[in-house]
Amino acid sequence: MRAQIAFCLALLVAACGGAPDRREFTLQGQVLSIEPAKKSVTVKHEEIKGLMPAMTMPYEVRDERILTGLAPGDLVNATLVVISNGAVRCRPSVR
Repeated sequence: MRAQIAFCLALLVAACGGAPDRREFTLQGQVLSIEPAKKSVTVKHEEIKGLMPAMTMPYEVRDERILTGLAPGDLVNATLVVISNGAVRCRPSVR
């Protein structure tokens, strides 16, 4: 049985000027690789409605400690936070 783990991912999208626009999306997928030193996890995910089609890509996590216990092959649910400029801070929760 694969672990169901929730964690926060940050995808930074560059934009010009103005206040940061923050949007959150639900991401469901499978972990393919983990790079704690780079605070990165590669996920093969389903379509993220309103944002992107299904694909495989790396995502940055706020804190590499949330990668502890994850392994390639794990199925995950995550909150993907997209902001127009600046960093995002969120707290992961394990389910």
